[in-house]
Amino acid sequence: MSQDHLTMESQKKVAEFNLAFQICFYYLLVYLLAILTFFKLKALNIVIETIAPPNSAWNSIYLLVSILVATVVLILIIKYAKRIPIFKILELLVIFTTLSLFISLFVGDLIAIALTIILIILKEVTKNFILRNMMITIMVGFIGGYIAYSLGTLPIVLLIVLVGIYDYIAVFKTKHMVYLAENIVDKNTVFTYELRTSSKPLQQVNPEADLTKKSLGAGKGIKPKFDLGTGDFALPLIAITEFTIQNYLLGILCFVFTVLALVFTIFYLLHNKEKKALPALPLQAMVILIFYLISLFI
Repeated sequence: MSQDHLTMESQKKVAEFNLAFQICFYYLLVYLLAILTFFKLKALNIVIETIAPPNSAWNSIYLLVSILVATVVLILIIKYAKRIPIFKILELLVIFTTLSLFISLFVGDLIAIALTIILIILKEVTKNFILRNMMITIMVGFIGGYIAYSLGTLPIVLLIVLVGIYDYIAVFKTKHMVYLAENIVDKNTVFTYELRTSSKPLQQVNPEADLTKKSLGAGKGIKPKFDLGTGDFALPLIAITEFTIQNYLLGILCFVFTVLALVFTIFYLLHNKEKKALPALPLQAMVILIFYLISLFI
C-alpha cells in the first residue's frame, strides 16, 4: 500500500471524525437551547394557542400540512422566481421572527429586535459559516422548545413519524427534496448547516463521491464540507425535548440514540457505493417511536 494511499485514508478518517464531532456538538447545543426555551416559556407562564387541544392529533396534521405547503412554495420560488429575491426575503423573515422571539425571552423587545438585525447584517455581509451555524442553532433550539411546550407527547411523536415517512417518499420516490437541497446548498441560507471536515482540501478527488455537490473530498481548491438540512435537527428535537421534560433519563437516552441514528445515516451515505441521497429523518423517527413506546410503560 503506497504512502499516498495511507495519507489519503488518514485524511478521510480525520474528516469523518470532524464531521461526527460537529453533528454531536450542534445537536447538543440545540438540545440544551430547546430545554432552556421550554423552561423559560414556562417560567413566564406564556400561553400558546393551538388549532386543537394540545394532545389532539389534529395539531400533527396541521403542522405536517404546513411543512408540505412551505416545501411546495420554496420549490416554486426556486423554479419560477429565481430573478426575484423572494427566497431571500422569506429566509430573512424566518430569521428575524425566530431569533427576535428567542432573544425577547431574556431582554426587552427593542433590544431583541436590534440584536437580531445586527446578526442578520453580519450574516449577509461576512457570509461566515460559523456565525450562520450558530444562528441556525439558536433558531432550531427555540423552535424545538416552543413546539414541545405547545403540544402534548402524542401529537409530537405522530408528527415526527409522519414527517419521517414523508422524508422517505420525498427523497426516494418524488425526489423533490433532493432537488430542493441541491438548490439551497452554498446559498448562505439558514436552511442547511455547513459542517467543515477539514481546513485543507483532500489530496485526491473522487467526483462520484460528491454526495451533496460539495461534500467530503469536494472540488479541487474547495474546503471539504457536508451540508445537513436544518429540519434533520429541528423535528426530532421536539420529541427529545418533550421526553426530557417528562423524564430526564429517558430524554437523555433518546437524545443519545437519536444522534447516533443521524450519524449512522450520514456515515452509511458516505460509505455507500451507490452514493445516492438518503433521508436523514426515518431512522431518527424510528428511535423516537421506540422511546415513546418505552415511555408508556414507565
